[in-house]
Amino acid sequence: MKRTAFTLLLCLLAASPAWAGQGARAMIEDFFGGLDTLSADFTQTVTDDQGRVMEKSGGRVYLALPDHFRWDYDKPYEQIIVADGERVWLYDVGLEQITVRDQDKAAKDSPLLVLANTELLDQYFETRDLGKQGDNYWLEMTPKNPESEYETVEAAVNEQGLRGLVFKDRFGQQTVLIFKHLQVNGPLKDGLFSFTPPEGVDVIGDVGEKSKEEE
Repeated sequence: MKRTAFTLLLCLLAASPAWAGQGARAMIEDFFGGLDTLSADFTQTVTDDQGRVMEKSGGRVYLALPDHFRWDYDKPYEQIIVADGERVWLYDVGLEQITVRDQDKAAKDSPLLVLANTELLDQYFETRDLGKQGDNYWLEMTPKNPESEYETVEAAVNEQGLRGLVFKDRFGQQTVLIFKHLQVNGPLKDGLFSFTPPEGVDVIGDVGEKSKEEE
């Protein structure tokens, strides 16, 4: 589930009459076009190919465009994921282990940051409007990379903004993200997107020379 967390980011926005009659992609582009920062509570549910719940988790997420985000998982296990613009840090508090990825390399696996950049969206995904289902319009994103861990990513949007994401892998497993208590374009705490590994915690992955100097 930790790899899932790298790809995960979601948000809501107040209603916009200008979206009336537009397709899902146009609505998403309008949403991100007016977004600088956001914070929200989130829930994440993972089900298997039979629809059985495998894991439920939740916490708080923060985003500062174009390339900073933070996920604080507080249940069922404490995890922290921070993208500082150069690297993505995943800290599993219980395992006392940190995994680091170069953020440029991880960009194609971060659909919500890709959604904020039309050039990257078209570079890494094929997109298709799926029409309206219930209260939401749906955009299907199919990775161009045949080795992607996801078969499709679907984004739900309506007049209130981007409402959810559904990640479907090639084995029938599905991850659904939903956000609430959103704050859009509000101030965020200083240092929120900085991360310093705690003393004594193992650090593995794309640490790089800059990280070594900072330790």
